[in-house]
Amino acid sequence: MRGLRIFLFILFPLGLSGQIWLDSDGFKPEVDQQFILHTFSPESNFLDTDSELWDARSIVIKRSQAVRIIAPSESLYEKEFQESSLCYNLGGGNLLYAGCTEYGYYKYGGKAGETILAFSDPELYFPFPMEKGKQWSDDFQSLFKIGAIEFKRNGQIIGQAISTGTLIMPYGVMTGVIKVKITESLRDSYEVMGNPVVSVTRNETICFLLKGNMEPLLAITNSYVQGELVNTFGTFLEGSQVKMEKGPWRDLQVKEKAEGQRSLEFISEWDGLLELDLLDEKGKLILSIEESKVKPGPESISIPRESGARYLRLRIEGQETLIPLD
Repeated sequence: MRGLRIFLFILFPLGLSGQIWLDSDGFKPEVDQQFILHTFSPESNFLDTDSELWDARSIVIKRSQAVRIIAPSESLYEKEFQESSLCYNLGGGNLLYAGCTEYGYYKYGGKAGETILAFSDPELYFPFPMEKGKQWSDDFQSLFKIGAIEFKRNGQIIGQAISTGTLIMPYGVMTGVIKVKITESLRDSYEVMGNPVVSVTRNETICFLLKGNMEPLLAITNSYVQGELVNTFGTFLEGSQVKMEKGPWRDLQVKEKAEGQRSLEFISEWDGLLELDLLDEKGKLILSIEESKVKPGPESISIPRESGARYLRLRIEGQETLIPLD
């Protein structure tokens, strides 16, 4: 039965009032879009909840999966998911049905193998607008079968927009990234040889969203069955398909100089003052370097060595990026 329980939580894996961080215009998956989703085995030190800087440079691709979004009418199960507007073709006959409106991103269920799971009430996965400290919860239900066994599922999702910060991926640095925590609690009731059985699954997910992208940049899920951790997996969006703002600089690099000196070298596209800061491993300020006057063209700026400094932050009129120093 343990194998059956594990199958249930991997059935469909993917991904306070105040300033609006994300709305439906900023997160908008659409029919005919395609993307590559990579899977990796997490090392979760960069998910420190007290930090606003998350360094994911060390993640290594374990598996890659091409995903195409089609209209539900193009699938064989439009009747079971009439309210959905998006169908994610995950390959191998596996499908996820969803929808995106001005009020949120919803999941309607899907198909895995021979099993079809359709929520009688959709699951509100992300609400819009998403604001600082935003919290939400939603209940959903479903009846489905695995083989000859009939299941009744009662589910609840609880989520919170935790913070915004900087995410460093192997392909680049992104600022203004939104960190969201989601907990899905699933209670499945069924019978085996006339005996009632209840299986309780909890999926705890941390995901990172960036305005302008149709999928989370990065997500890590811990899955528990009957309170026991049974699986941990991570996914991230292919870097070539990530939309991110480019700052007024090119070819950024820190070069080691003679006698223990080092310098920041880049090609500037800005005429004005550049702010430089040294940060520790959690993104906390260690030292503010004197502002430097830069002009369009090649620039070289001396960078002091400071104990505990892990990152160099560049800022020009609200635009910023980080450079790892190790």
